Order: sequence, then C-alpha cells, then structure tokens
Amino acid sequence: MLASRLSDFRAFVSGKSLKRRALRSSIWTFFGAGAQYSLRLVSTLFLTRLLDPEAFGLMSLATVFMLAIGLMSDIGTTPSIIRSSRGEDAVFLRTAWTIQAIRGVLITIIACSLAWPVAQFYGQLLLFPMICLLSLTALIKGFTSIAEPLARRAMALRKLTKIDLITQIVTTLLTIGSAWALESVWALVIGALIGSVLRLFLTYKMLDPFAHSFGFERKALSEIVVFGRWILLGTFLTFLGGEGIQAVFGILVPVDVLGMIAIAHTLGWALGDLMKKVLGNVAFPALSEVIRDRPQDAPRVLRQIQLMLITGCLPIFILLSVVAQDLIDLMYDHRYAQAGVFLSILALNGAMGTLSMPYQSALLAAGESRLHAIVMGLAAGLRIIAVFVGFHFAGVVGMLAALGAATALVFLVSATFAHRRGMASLPIDSIALVLLGVAYVVTLPYAIGS
Repeated sequence: MLASRLSDFRAFVSGKSLKRRALRSSIWTFFGAGAQYSLRLVSTLFLTRLLDPEAFGLMSLATVFMLAIGLMSDIGTTPSIIRSSRGEDAVFLRTAWTIQAIRGVLITIIACSLAWPVAQFYGQLLLFPMICLLSLTALIKGFTSIAEPLARRAMALRKLTKIDLITQIVTTLLTIGSAWALESVWALVIGALIGSVLRLFLTYKMLDPFAHSFGFERKALSEIVVFGRWILLGTFLTFLGGEGIQAVFGILVPVDVLGMIAIAHTLGWALGDLMKKVLGNVAFPALSEVIRDRPQDAPRVLRQIQLMLITGCLPIFILLSVVAQDLIDLMYDHRYAQAGVFLSILALNGAMGTLSMPYQSALLAAGESRLHAIVMGLAAGLRIIAVFVGFHFAGVVGMLAALGAATALVFLVSATFAHRRGMASLPIDSIALVLLGVAYVVTLPYAIGS
C-alpha cells in the first residue's frame, strides 16, 4: 500500500511541465531549508554554551561587512542566466563565469583593504584579522561552477539541496569542534572558510559538467551589465535595509546585545529565509517563464504565490512571537534571556518583510530591475531612519519596533507599484496587514514593559 502511494506520488511530481517542475523544486527547497535550519539550530545550541554573546556579535559585524562588499559588486549573473533567452548558451555562460571569478578576486582585495578602518570604527580590533580571513570565502565562491545557476534556471534543485546539506553538516561539526577546542570567535571563522572550500568542490563534483574557461563576448557582457547594473544597486539596497541593519545596530548597542539580536534574528527570520529561498528557487524562475511565454497569466500565478505565503506563514510568525520568551528560556542559558524580547518583535517584522517578497520577484521576472532598485532604495532609507529614531525614543525595543513600521511602509509601496501593473491583490494584502497590526498591538506593550 505504501509502495503504491509512493509510486503514485513520484508519477505525480514527474514530468517537464512548469507546474511539475515548480512542485519538485518547492519540495526540495522546503526539505533542504528545513534540514539546514535544523542543523543551524543545533549548532547554535552547542555554540552558545561554548562561546559568549560577544563572539556572535563580532561574527555578525564581520559577516555583515563581507555581505556589503559582495552585494556592492553583484551585477546579477545568476538572475541574468535564469531570465535570459541565452541562459543556456555556452558563450554566454563563460562570460558570466568570468565576471563571477573576477568579482571574487576584487571582493577579497577590497575587503582586506578596508578591514582595518572598519575595526577602528567599531572599536573592535579583532575584526581586522577576522575580515581578512573571511574575505577568502568570496575568492573561493567566485570560482563556483556555472552549473549552479543553470540548475536554478531549470528548477533542478535536488543536487543543489544535497550540496547545501553536505556543506552544512560538515561545517557544523567542524565549527562545534573548533569552538570546544579554542573557545573563541575563531571557531566561527574556521567553519566559514572550510564550508566555502567544500561547497566549491561539490559544485564541480556533483553538478553537470561544463567546460569552464575564461572569456568575454561583448553581446553577452552587455546584456548582463544592462540588466545587472540595477540588480547591483537593488541587491545592495536590499541588503542595506535587511541584513545590513546589523551594522547600524552595531553603532547603537554594545556587542553583547548585538550578539543576542543576532540569535533572535536567526530564529525569527528562519521562516522568512525559507520563503526567500522558495521565491528565489521556484517563484522567480516560474514567473520569468510565464512572463516570457504567456504574460497574461502572470497576475494569477502571483496571487497563488501570495496566498501560499499568507496562509502558510503568518500564523507561524505570530505564534513564534507569542512563545518567544519561553522558547529562548528553554533553549539558552540566562546570558541570552533578553533575546526573548527581541525575538517577539523580530518575528512580526519577519512576517511583514515576507509580504512584499512576491512583488519584488515579479518586478525582477518582468525585467523591471530599475524599479526594483528604486523600491529597495526607499526601503533602505526608511529602515535606517526608523532604527535611529526608534532607538532615540525607546532604546533597543523602540529600534526594533520602528524597523517593523518602516517595513510595513515598504510593503505598501511595493503593493502600489504592483497595483499599477495589474498584479496586486488588495483583499489579500488588506487581510494580512490587519492581522499583523493586531499582533503588533498585543506584543509591543509586553516588550516595552520587559
């Protein structure tokens, strides 16, 4: 009986239609992200007992800096491969891989050059050697096989999921072992370096072979740069208003508090990160294909994606906000107790941030990288201003709450642009905003009084 049902399921998900490929990709994305998050959670449980909050604060600053440098040079080679009609052409792919490799070298050079000023700015001299070593991960990543974006274009995620899981398992074990032996932040740096080397190796070993070689074709370079110049700005601004906010936090709060915010963010953004991967691995390629082949169906597909996010995610985010303090008390020792208050707010912020994701995917799929960059620029500006204003009036809790308010404004702007293009669903958006508004009203008085 079970064997028969498994056989029926395999038959259902097999096939090359867009719907079947999207279903397979969703299954692998959910499985991979769930397994990776479980490993990350186990790693955090061990590491918080071996390392102090300051270690996580320092690693958060170093990681955010590396992400900033990376995104300032990201001209969107992967999105270009996914959406371009030449996305499977060997000449186009060699040009993209060459750009990717050169970018990795440049990131390493720039990061090492700026490491000392960054360490001085934050008053944490240990950041200097940390950033220099972490910059090598960008150099390594630059030589990743071009077969990876090809697999994403085809929504063939089975092998990519296996690569990510193997990398995560090995990295987790090595990081925990290093933390036990060293009892310092260097364990986190060692884990990141070894993980990047392993993932590079696996992309060549496990993905379809490709004859990699350096080369430029002017037409391919022009297509990538024209589309990617706005991707470059948009992704950097997305980072600045998202993960990059950690750098702003580092200016306002002590490094141990920053470490607790980082722990709370890891828990609070887990579901949002999963949805981000689903949209990147499934929704963006699917919408790109629909817009290329039958654009009249794009609004309907987008509404289906929105309904999946709201019905599947909002209740979980709200529940996480309610049980935040109990969860932190159960999982971590007394040094991390304050993270419960942070998590109760960040979980709702994560829900609000998730609402605008489908609209951003739709803009990129339609080739509106310039408009996407404008929205992300507005988002970054609003969130940074909100952080300073909120901190001024109500400290750390006010800072996080104001960040949620700014995120709501970004969602309204995204929905407005989508509505003008006939793709917004006002009833769905209104219901989601009302539910989250009630959740904030209930949560904030408790958080402020804690």
